[in-house]
Amino acid sequence: EVKQRMVERASEFARRFKVADPDATAARIFLSTASAYLVASGGLYWGFGPEPYEFTRGELGAILECYASPFNHSLPVFCSPIQPLDCVYGSLCSFYDSGVVGEFVKAVGAKEPAVIVANPPYIEAELQGCSDRLAALGADPPPAGLRVVSIFPKWDGAGGVVGMENQCSQKVVLEPEQHAYFDYQTGRFIPARFASLGFVLGWPKDEEAEEKCAQVFKLLAHGTKRAKKRRTQ
Repeated sequence: EVKQRMVERASEFARRFKVADPDATAARIFLSTASAYLVASGGLYWGFGPEPYEFTRGELGAILECYASPFNHSLPVFCSPIQPLDCVYGSLCSFYDSGVVGEFVKAVGAKEPAVIVANPPYIEAELQGCSDRLAALGADPPPAGLRVVSIFPKWDGAGGVVGMENQCSQKVVLEPEQHAYFDYQTGRFIPARFASLGFVLGWPKDEEAEEKCAQVFKLLAHGTKRAKKRRTQ
């Protein structure tokens, strides 16, 4: 289903540019994109999962998923790393493209308070990059009422983690085996064997709004219960 949808999207893209053989071109674009993600799939297929994302969309009004791919995005607007191939499938840009992301957040956030979800792969360079990018977004300045929900590994002393601790409004400690991640490759929740940190950032700070955002981290415990129940069956 995902492959068919992506090939159809690429075919539409090829026809728009009047390519001689749009179907063959679409197949090549898809294979190139899939191959790129096979190489970089380690940290890219883990995330909140369906229920937490449903909460961010329905209750928080999330407008942007900062780390995703055409294969696993949970919000209509998303950023992804394999550019420009991913743009064929609707990716906004790389999250590190400050111009595009900044303009999008300002345009949407000017209408009503907005939330973005920034869950980077668990690679130190990506954690640092995420922390730095969010700091820059907050200094731009962002539209009033912008909130960020983000989850990091509890790697005490790591540069990206320290950066998030210094700028966050809320920090939630998620203990090992008490929360779970959703593996998009298998469609299952996996209990985390390590501690994580849930962060909420906000400009300006608003305790009530940030408490509501932090509720998404409680939903990760539901995934743990499902995973443990599956293991006992």
